[in-house]
Formats: sequence, structure tokens, C-alpha cells
Amino acid sequence: MTFLNIVCMAISLLYIGIAILEKGKGFLFEKKHKKQFFMFALIIGISNLFSLTAGIFHQGNEEDIILKKNGYGGSIKEYQLFLKDDMDEINTEYTLEVSPQYLKEDILEEQIKEAFQIIGNTMLGKNSSYEQISENLVFHAYIDGFPFDIAYQPYSFELIDNKGRIRNENLKEAEETQISVTISYEEEEYQKVFDLIIVPKRFNEAELKKKKVIEQIKKLEEQEKYKTHLVLPRYIDDINISLKNEKNHMQTGIFILGIITAILIVVRDMENKRTKEKERLHALELLYPAFINKLVLLLGAGMSMKNILCKLVWDVQKREEKQTVLYQELLITMHELESGVEEEKAYYHLGRRLKLPCYLKLITLIEQNLKKGSKGLTNLLEQEVLAAFGERKEMAKRLGEEAGTKLLMPMMLLMITVIIMIMIPAFMSFQI
Repeated sequence: MTFLNIVCMAISLLYIGIAILEKGKGFLFEKKHKKQFFMFALIIGISNLFSLTAGIFHQGNEEDIILKKNGYGGSIKEYQLFLKDDMDEINTEYTLEVSPQYLKEDILEEQIKEAFQIIGNTMLGKNSSYEQISENLVFHAYIDGFPFDIAYQPYSFELIDNKGRIRNENLKEAEETQISVTISYEEEEYQKVFDLIIVPKRFNEAELKKKKVIEQIKKLEEQEKYKTHLVLPRYIDDINISLKNEKNHMQTGIFILGIITAILIVVRDMENKRTKEKERLHALELLYPAFINKLVLLLGAGMSMKNILCKLVWDVQKREEKQTVLYQELLITMHELESGVEEEKAYYHLGRRLKLPCYLKLITLIEQNLKKGSKGLTNLLEQEVLAAFGERKEMAKRLGEEAGTKLLMPMMLLMITVIIMIMIPAFMSFQI
């Protein structure tokens, strides 16, 4: 670091000297930036001068080095020391491990006594005294503010386990026992024994029933210890017994089956609606050529559009013909017109219910007729009739092709049946 300080100092002094010699001529730096560079070099130079002075003072300092330790019960602290002599024969680093602060003997004794007193008070837990121990004890591995490790050693593990749990469920009378508590500090150990009296556990009604059921289960297990399976009843004294991870496969299966059935019913309903809608549109498509042909004939006879729709409905009712999908839609439109709905709105509703492009085009022409008059409407409708019958022919061809495709599978099955009927007798005659 000293070498770096010297280099920076030299550069700063060199720059300051050049800046002073130039006297504003701007050979090395522009004149407008010269002041900033000069101040920068001056500050660097001064700071390096102070840094060198502090380093020299530190090297010449003969005062003792003060190293801070961790407090009572703390960890070891490491310091890196640099060892060097005047002859430069020793020049190395050394890691010093500084132990935490130790307690003096008189302070240690006082803290040990205080710690045992705290342990005696806290170890009782919910118990009122050491002569009436019925609840679990509290074992603390350490106490806040004390640099000690604490260990507990029960004398009888049949009564107390290493976590302080009391085993007094099967006790019939009080029993005396002891617990040894050891406090460790550095390499020293301090021990104290606590006398306890374990009293039988006081059961409430629910706990008594639970104890009775557990005893019966243990009795059954003892009776069937030579068998490959242990059979337990589902109920003992009105208490249900079940495995923790037991699964009711039938209940789960019924639940899943119910969900699947509900989904299938909804899907089937949606599919039925889709199929019916498809059949409805197909029927409307088949009826369109005949419907527009009648429309053109009656329109040419001088009838209004409203009267034409009413006549088509009355003809079906009078002849008692089969009520087609188109008839039902026309009947709704007639009722709308009779109830006072404007013609334009009634035809608009009819087009939205029929949905097919051909009907929508026809309804558009009718709406234009209402707005602009019937001039040229007959010619447009005649062209639409020709287009509709052309579409009807194409549809008939398509339906014929679909029917042929549907008959293909039965024909193949029939052919396979005939081949089997011919080939089996032939093979049987060869075997003879």
C-alpha cells in the first residue's frame, strides 16, 4: 500500500508542476477543464500524504495491541497477526485463537447456585411441587444469560424419559425417584440431585374409556400373537376403530362414479342439443327451395309479404299437413305481427331464429323491400330460386354419397360372411 501511495503522490505532484508551468496555455489540457484536473490532483496528493503519514506513525507505534474477547459462554475469536523483526529474518503471519472471557471463581459459584435455583423452578412445569408430580417435566438445555450447558439424567426411565415425559398411566400408587442435573462450564461439571414423587395419573371419563379400549386391543394382540393376522373389531365400547391411512375404496369409487356420471349426463345433453340443432338446420336447408319458390309465385300474384306469410301458415293448418320446423318459425312470426310488432322487427327476429345464410339473405331482401319498395325484388328472388334449386341438387348428390359411404361397412360385412360360408366347406372337403 505504501508503494501505491508513493506512485499516486508522484503522479499528482508531476501533474501539479506541469499545470503550474503551462500558466494557462492549455498544451496538455483544455483551459476550461484545467482547474478541475488541478483540484483533483491536489486532493489526491494531499490524501496520499496523510495516508503515508498515518502508515509511518502506525509502524512506529509501540503501544500494546488490544484484542477484544467474546463474552461469557461465547465462541473462540480468531485474529491474524503479522510477525516481523528488524533484521527481516522473521516475516510471517500467525492465527491467534482467543478464548472467550472466563468467569471468576466467586462469580462462577454464585451463577451456578442461581442456575440450579432457576432449573428447580422451571423443571416443575405444570406441577405444583416435587412431592406431587403427575404432569410432564420441562428440561432446558440452557438458560438465557448463563454460559452453561445443562444435562438431565433420570434414575428410572420407567417413570421419566430423557425428554421429561412422565410415564404414570399404569401407576397404582405413588413412587419415589430422582433426577440428576449436571451443569457444564468449560471443563468443569457441577451436579445436583432432585428428589421427586410420581403420583398416578388422574384420568377423566374420556381418558378412562380410551385406556380401557387400548387395554382390550393389547389383550387381543396378545391372544392372536401366533396368527398371521390380527383381527380388530370396528367398535369397542361404542368407540370406532379405524386405520389412520385406511381408505374406503367403495366410498371413493361411488364418489368418482357419481362425478363421471354427472359429467356424462351433461355432455350427453349438450350433444343431444347439438344434434337436434344440426337436424333442425338441415331440415330448414331442405325446405328453403320450395319456400322461396312459393314466395316468388305469391309475390308475383300481387300479395304483400305479410299476407304471404299468413297464407303459408293457413295452408298448412287447413290441409292438416305435417308441421315442419319452418312452419313453426313462420307461425311465431305471424303471432308477432298480429300482436302489433313492426314488420321489419318481426322479419329480423325470423332471420335470427332461422340462422342459415340463405334465409338471412332472403330476410335482408324483404327488409329492403319494406324500405325501398318492391321494384326489382321479383328478379332478385327469381335468381335466388335458381340458386336455391342448384344448391338442392348438390345437396341431393352429397346425401347420396353419404348414404353410399354408410352402406359400405354393411356390404363389407356381408361379403366377409359370404366368403366364410364358401371357404369353410371347401377347407373341410380338403381335410377329408
